[in-house]
Order: sequence, then structure tokens, then C-alpha cells
Amino acid sequence: MGAPIDSWLTEPVTDGTEATRGYLICATPRSGSYFLCDLLRSTGVLGRPHEYFGAGAMRRHGDADYPAEIGAQLAIVRSRGCTSNGVFGAKVFPLQLADARSGAIFAGMGTRHLIHLERADVLGQAISLTRAAISNAYFAGQDGTVEPQFDAALIRDYLELIIRWNAAWQLWFARHGVVPLRLLYEDLLSDPQGNIDRVAAALGVTAAARVDPAKLTMAIQRDALSEEWRARFLALQPAGRPFDLPRPAALVRLHRRVRRLLRMIGLRRD
Repeated sequence: MGAPIDSWLTEPVTDGTEATRGYLICATPRSGSYFLCDLLRSTGVLGRPHEYFGAGAMRRHGDADYPAEIGAQLAIVRSRGCTSNGVFGAKVFPLQLADARSGAIFAGMGTRHLIHLERADVLGQAISLTRAAISNAYFAGQDGTVEPQFDAALIRDYLELIIRWNAAWQLWFARHGVVPLRLLYEDLLSDPQGNIDRVAAALGVTAAARVDPAKLTMAIQRDALSEEWRARFLALQPAGRPFDLPRPAALVRLHRRVRRLLRMIGLRRD
């Protein structure tokens, strides 16, 4: 999925709205989180969620002066991220919860309404993330800075990182005794209104929470190239390979740095 620059970020926010019910979308990159946010915002009664805890992302989405300080971000969530009925929302990725930020974010949101969004097709997610990382084009129709070239090793790196990010969410939920509302990206595509109804019910929103197609900005970025990369990646997997566990994240990062260095000096071209 991809979206253009979010023009709604510059729209005026209703003054005086008391933020009373909040939720946090717990996701991973390329899992359909922007699509989910788009659907929720379009209803007009389920908050205006976005990646408020990622200053870099918000600046890329048109807010050049977006603050990096967590307190200021929380204030924005409760104002810009709030609809007139007091419902506010945000989304967060595991890497945005590093260090002490996680405690401040969850305490500041003051809610146990958590939505865990996953993508069942993890390989497709890894391919999508690889394409975006190489081309620097994260939205459908966006011009990338580099022509994407197939990289099986990078796809595997992201495949393992996504698995670890999903596991990190599961670990956090278990350690804090939280059972989130679980949504699948594929289900959002097949039945968007049905899944938005589930969110409204979990939040206790009784007003009609109808998805407004006219307000949706998303377009599917996946295309024939994605399917070609899938076929090439699967063809490279050796038959009869024994079961193995994901490599430690630090080792994955090290291998990526080594490959990048080798490409820079011309010793690696894949």
C-alpha cells in the first residue's frame, strides 16, 4: 500500500474537543498500517491516527517542524489525532519504542485499546519493504530515487526482521497481560467495513462508523514486479534445506553493512 502526502495533516483541528478514548495501532512496516489509518480517519468518528511517534515520518509527510520530544508528540495525538467525539489514535512500529520511549508512549496514551495489525503474507511484506528501501519510493505513484533491483539477501534480511518485530509485539502483549484486537491486512482488503466495525465495537463507539471511499487516499503498490521477485526468491531456496531459526538481529544488520560496503567498492553486484 502507498499514499500521497497527507493533505489532511494541515486541516484545522476542532478546538475544545476533550480526548477521552484512545487506541494505539501496533504494526510493522509494510503491514498495511497506512491503509488502516486511512480507513479509520475516513469515518470521522474513529480518530485521526498516524505515525505521530515517528518525527522523521511526519516530516516526510509534510510537517517540516514536527517535534521529536515525546510530550509534544502526545499532545499532538490528543489534538490533531482526535475526532470531535473524543476518540484519538496513533500507530507505532517496534523501532519507535526503543529505550524509555515505550513507557512514555503507553502511559501518555492512557489506554489499553491496542490493535495489533499483521500481514499474513510475510514474504510479500518483506518484498514490499525491500523494494521501498532500495527505490526510496514508499507510496504508489511516487517516483523513487533508485531503480529497484532484485536482492535476495536483502529480502531474507527483511523477512527475518519482520518476524522478529512481530515476535516483539507478541512478547510485549504477553508480558503486560494484554489481549489486543487482532487484524490482518488481507482481511482489511477483503472486508474493510467489517473490520472497521470491529474497531468501533472495541472502542464502544456507537455512532455510525462508515468508511467513506471518497476520503481514501491509498492505492496498492504491489504489482507484477513484486510477483516476479517472489518467484525468483523462492526459486533460490535450496530443496530439502533443514529447518533453521532466524538469525540474531545484530547479525542481520552486520551482513547488510558488509554487503553494502562490498557493493560500494565494486566487489558485489547482487
